[in-house]
Amino acid sequence: MFSQYQRFLTKSLIISIVLVMLAIAPIRAVASAVFYAFPLTGAAQSNNVVDVEYTQNHGVWLLDSHGNVSFYDGVHYHSLSQFVPLPSSPISRISAFDDSLWFIANSALFRYDIESNALEIIPLGESESVTDIASDPRYLWVSTSSNLFRIPFATSSAENLGHMPLARLFESQNKVIGLSESAL
Repeated sequence: MFSQYQRFLTKSLIISIVLVMLAIAPIRAVASAVFYAFPLTGAAQSNNVVDVEYTQNHGVWLLDSHGNVSFYDGVHYHSLSQFVPLPSSPISRISAFDDSLWFIANSALFRYDIESNALEIIPLGESESVTDIASDPRYLWVSTSSNLFRIPFATSSAENLGHMPLARLFESQNKVIGLSESAL
């Protein structure tokens, strides 16, 4: 017959063995991908989305092929024009940077400050025609017909990096890559 002390030792030994086995055995967690569907009214409507940007604590912004920007709050779409008056020409590119939505319209650069609900045009020079924008964690990169600019985080002042016209800017792993006429 086991004494109470021997039972305690036996239980402790069994629990220790089980814990060691669990610690040694590989644990594998399997998760399926989660996709959240935007409530688009039809398949044709999803083809109209050309860019999607996410702003921390502020949600998702969509640019459609007609140059309209909408904010999606998880239930409804709200046109950017409901928040601020917009330029008359369509918006061609959007980028989320520094808690703001930046965009190109009328070949000019605009910054929509989401917190203050204010829109400002960013001066780059009279002859500058903005062609593309992209961001990394430190800068918003702005390509014009003749120069490359960068705007540091927490400021709206553009630094001219010189004559470097780029046809397109691409975001890749917290970096921005520029495409010129002959090189990437």
